[in-house]
Formats: sequence, structure tokens, C-alpha cells
Amino acid sequence: MIVGYQIRLLSGLVVLSLLLAGCSSYRLAYNNIDRILISYIDDYVDLDDDQRQQLQTSIDRWQLQHRQQQLPIYRDQLLRLRQQLSSPPANSTAVDRAVVDTEMVEDWLLQVEQNWQQLRLSWLGPMQSLLSQLQLAQQQRLLQQLRKRLQQQRDEYQQRTPSEQQSHRYTQYRKRLQRWSGPLDQDQQQQLKALVPQLDDNRPQWFDYRARWIDQLELLLAQERDAASVETNLQTLVMQLQRWQSEQLRQSRAANRKLWVVYMRDFINGLSTTQRNHLVSELDDLIDDAGQLMRK
Repeated sequence: MIVGYQIRLLSGLVVLSLLLAGCSSYRLAYNNIDRILISYIDDYVDLDDDQRQQLQTSIDRWQLQHRQQQLPIYRDQLLRLRQQLSSPPANSTAVDRAVVDTEMVEDWLLQVEQNWQQLRLSWLGPMQSLLSQLQLAQQQRLLQQLRKRLQQQRDEYQQRTPSEQQSHRYTQYRKRLQRWSGPLDQDQQQQLKALVPQLDDNRPQWFDYRARWIDQLELLLAQERDAASVETNLQTLVMQLQRWQSEQLRQSRAANRKLWVVYMRDFINGLSTTQRNHLVSELDDLIDDAGQLMRK
């Protein structure tokens, strides 16, 4: 979607953020999300002054609603997560020092997915308003830029050998984990290196899915400006992403998810005292950020 990539900045306030790319200052990013989003959209379509003003109004309205309705949910989820990471399961024994089990990790992932789904749903109004204002030349530039960006990503991927791809993925995962745990020790690095080859590399299927999604957006933009029809089709486009994913991609992602659930259970349970304190401190900062943003 137009704002799909950049809106992920907000997902730093979602539970289990350690699986996602972090931002150095969530509060700063959130408070400046209007500038960030408008700057991002400018890379894809040239808006005139009236369109820009209406987009600014839509973002302001969306952010106020999100601040009042969604941030309290994120904060409550983070508080529960912090409590879970600080206390062993009720059925654990004195010998069993595990804090996290696979059911808990699955629950966190489900919360992330539900939050992301709600975030996309909340953007339907602003997106419909923006798309309905685009002239033909603007639509063509939007589609051209989306396809150009996708091709750049595909080319960058294809320039790496399979071995380089694995090394690149390992580096990305390690940096994201260390953002929350601090430096990984040798055993943790080896465990992550052992995981990466087991994960299915589904980027080619993902590129194909995004291409089909952009094709559907082009069909949406080309249809008659019947408001009800546009709203229905846009909701399908934004909320039912799996419709344009191949069965191979869906199965690959499901298999990778199972591997990540087990890995994250073992990773969190294997954290040193220093690493666990680092993780809890990062969560405390997020909880404080959410509380501050709610009162803004």
C-alpha cells in the first residue's frame, strides 16, 4: 500500500518488537509521523497543495484516534509481556527455570498480527480519501514508482549468491536481536547461524505477490469513481493480502513461523541475567514511551 512500508515505524510499539526492525526513538518517530509519511508519499506521487493539506488533515485525525484508542492497548500488551518475562509459568518447577513456552510466543505473534491488522484497517479512510483525489498522471507515477521500487528490491536480492543471502539474513537477524538483548555470545550466534539455513528463502515468491498486489491497485485506480465500490475493493486490497499470495508462499511463511516460535522460546529462556535485564529495560522504555505519547 502507499504507506505500507513507512507505517511500520509504529510497529515498534507493538508486542514482540524484537522480531521487527527497531527505531532509535519511537516517541520522536511517532510525534513526527505526519512529516515521515508525507515525505514517504512524496517519493511515489507528486501532490498539489490541496491534496497535501487534505492528507495532512487525514493523518492528524488518524493519529489522534490512534493515540487515544490503540496506544493504551499496546501499553497494556507490553506490560503483560514484561510481567511474563519476569515470572516463570505457573506450572513450572523449581528445576525448570524456563520463563517462556511456545504457547506464549504464539500468543505474542497473534497479538502482533491483530495490531497490524487494526493498523491497516484504521488507514482505510485516509487511503481512500487520497486515492480518490489522484489525477491520471499522478496514478501513473504512483504505479510506476511502486514497480520501480519493487524491481530495485528484486535486483538487489538477485545480485547475491545463496551463500551471501544467508549471510545477509543472519546479519539482519543478529542486529535485530541485539537491539533488545545486547551482544550475543558465541553459543547464541552459532544457534542463530544454525537456524538461518533452515528458514525457507521465500523472497522470490514475495516479489511475485507484491507485483500481483500492485496490479490489483492499478485495476482499483482504473475503475469508475463509485465511492461504495472503491471502498469495498480497497478494503479487500488492504485487509485480505493473502488473496494475492501463492500457496507456496503461504506454506513457506507458516513453516518459517513454526521455526521462529521454537527459536524465540529457546533464545529468551537462554538469555543471561545481563541480557534479560537489557530486554526488560528496553520494554520499560517502550512502556514509558507509550504512556508519554498517550498524554501528548
